[in-house]
Amino acid sequence: MGATALLFHPATWELAALYLASPAVGTLFISGVIVFSEHVWLVVRRLKQAARTEAELAVANERMRFAGDLHDIQGHTLHVIKLKAALAHRLVRTDPDQAVSELEDIRQLTSHTIEETRTLAYARRRLNLPAELENAKRLCQAAGIDVTTEVADGSGTNPHELLAQVLREATTNLLRHASPAHVTITAGPDRLEITNDGVSGERAPLRGLARLRERLEASGGTLSVRHAPPTFTVAARIHPPLASTPAGTEQ
Repeated sequence: MGATALLFHPATWELAALYLASPAVGTLFISGVIVFSEHVWLVVRRLKQAARTEAELAVANERMRFAGDLHDIQGHTLHVIKLKAALAHRLVRTDPDQAVSELEDIRQLTSHTIEETRTLAYARRRLNLPAELENAKRLCQAAGIDVTTEVADGSGTNPHELLAQVLREATTNLLRHASPAHVTITAGPDRLEITNDGVSGERAPLRGLARLRERLEASGGTLSVRHAPPTFTVAARIHPPLASTPAGTEQ
């Protein structure tokens, strides 16, 4: 449109600047603003999509964590109930009083599991290593397994909760997948080791322990498994945080 003005006026640099250069610069500026705005809109849209994806992944991870904790609670207790029910069935004729005691334990375990499930649903569940250690001893003894425990003095330090979860998972696994005669448990504020002598040459897949390994590593710890038939060892350790170095201190 600006070029049509040159059809009716003599061509000069002033007219070319007024009717050609100025509109061309304005058009390029507006086009640049449009392209830049489109680019910004695309970036914002991708950021929103990434935020939604991250939120969905967080929800999926939380569901997996909840499912794993629920499996740890109910899988462990159901296996204990199975063992105690079988023991009560054997004792019902020969030792009725002991059979009644085992049935009472089953009732208490069921009530405790219901309470733990309710606590888990409201995100208040915390395990205690000394309590889990005592529970593992009683469970192994009920199954006729000899147990040796070595507990290091933590000088008042509270053991990490994940160590209690490792002990519970390892105890459930050895009762479910092994037939040990002896189990050794070594525990401390920042470490745990469980060894049993009843595994075969075939190694069962690590499901619960694999999840706990990921959680330990996320908390700055490690979990290792040694499979050397007939022994099987689960070792977990929580590494304490590095102490900060005061300013001016040479390393």
